[in-house]
Amino acid sequence: MNQTHAIGAILCFIGLGLCAAVSITRAGDIDPPGGPVAGTMKTLVEVEPRIPIKNDFDGLIPILIDQPGSYYLQEPILGFHSQHAIHITASDVTLDLNGYTITANTEVGSLNGIEIASTLDNIHIFNGALEFFPIGINAEDDTGVRIEDVYASSCQTGFSTNGATLVRCHALASFTRGFMAGEDGSVYRDCVADGSLNQDGFTSNGASSFIGCTANNNADVGIDTAAGSLIQSCIVNDNMDDGIDAAGRTLIIDCMLRGNDDDGIVAGSACHIQRCVIETSGSDGIALTSSGSVVRECTIRSSTRHGVFLNTASHVVLNNTIHFSGNGSLGAGVHADTQDNHIEGNTIIGGDRGIATTDSNNLIIANKVTGAGDAYGQISANNHVGTIISLAGNVTTTNQWANLEY
Repeated sequence: MNQTHAIGAILCFIGLGLCAAVSITRAGDIDPPGGPVAGTMKTLVEVEPRIPIKNDFDGLIPILIDQPGSYYLQEPILGFHSQHAIHITASDVTLDLNGYTITANTEVGSLNGIEIASTLDNIHIFNGALEFFPIGINAEDDTGVRIEDVYASSCQTGFSTNGATLVRCHALASFTRGFMAGEDGSVYRDCVADGSLNQDGFTSNGASSFIGCTANNNADVGIDTAAGSLIQSCIVNDNMDDGIDAAGRTLIIDCMLRGNDDDGIVAGSACHIQRCVIETSGSDGIALTSSGSVVRECTIRSSTRHGVFLNTASHVVLNNTIHFSGNGSLGAGVHADTQDNHIEGNTIIGGDRGIATTDSNNLIIANKVTGAGDAYGQISANNHVGTIISLAGNVTTTNQWANLEY
């Protein structure tokens, strides 16, 4: 054997030794430790840690949740005679309706769909529907409740809450009202009240937030809220009274309103209304019923009476565009029945009158009126009015306070 063959044989021997060592290492201990063999399967609680809920047709006992935990429906739930379908009496409860519907017994009468006992906290209900109950979900004495993606149809009141948060909830064809909030108000995001048969879409007795909500086709006011509220990016159409009725210190921004039978927006003292579009209101586009509010950058079209009506003193009406106010009823783009108002920079197109007042000490400057039956002729005495210039050609005035007619 020459030197090359010898080296090759040695390398092959070493390689076989390494493979054997690896093989032995992977084989493991052929003598397992003593003791019982432990299972590797998960328990049912580990697989689904939540607690299932279903009807008790044998005992006709309603569902009671009296311990903290996470619960889910296994089937549609039926309400029993003179009982709540589900009664929650413990804090720290999550209830997944699992896409099912909870239905009242309409023949003998049920109580509420989901009743939450007083002063509970950290309750979360989501993903399902309720129908035909006096109240779909009642949490009127609790402030730590969150409700998401729940539909309440044909209930007396869809949702009654106090200090709760409701997200993407719908109240449809409620016999009384869609949503009701107590003195602590509630937060509503992307909620819908449609077709309430007797009262408002949303009613709040405390400061509330309405963000991205819709209130259509309700028998009274679309959104009716207490002082200190926020109404933002809402759609409010075809309600049989006012579109929005807001008490004092309410911010109303970026909303769209159309076809409400009375006023588009009614606002109390110190409200701020900005960038709203209001069309075809049965009376005024915006009515300010208490002092000190601001209306700016809104577009108001085809109000039956006035575009903006100042029924009280000390308002600011700034940089709005107002079309075709009045329907032969002597309506005005802006009408001030009181004094100490600031009316500036508005563009008024068509309608019976441009700007009209019945009281004194109002500041009226830098407005533009075209196509109105009477642009500025109905401004009463003793007001502070920028020079009125009727344009026949190019604009040549340098008077920044002048009111223009063309």
